[in-house]
Amino acid sequence: MDGIDKGYAIYRMKCGFVTRDQLASMLKCSDRQARLFIKEVKKRLPVISSSKIKGYKIATTADDLALVEQAIKDNRAKALSILAGQKELKKFMKSYHKDVEQLTFDF
Repeated sequence: MDGIDKGYAIYRMKCGFVTRDQLASMLKCSDRQARLFIKEVKKRLPVISSSKIKGYKIATTADDLALVEQAIKDNRAKALSILAGQKELKKFMKSYHKDVEQLTFDF
């Protein structure tokens, strides 16, 4: 996975949705490395992923606003779902430790 491959992958994501398999093929890497690439790109660019459309796209124009709004809603739902699982994890930890609150984050 070199700079040219990464640049091309970013260009393709600006043009339209690209699946993780397609990214792995473009980048000549594993699925895991493709996921790590997406994670890094998300830190620098507005990457859209949606429960309704397969793949990833970089928002580039006002035409992408509806997709960005949907991505924000999807991300929020995922985050809340993960945090909901914290309750049972905390309960389990409390059965062994009293200092559970030190291990948690309140957002």
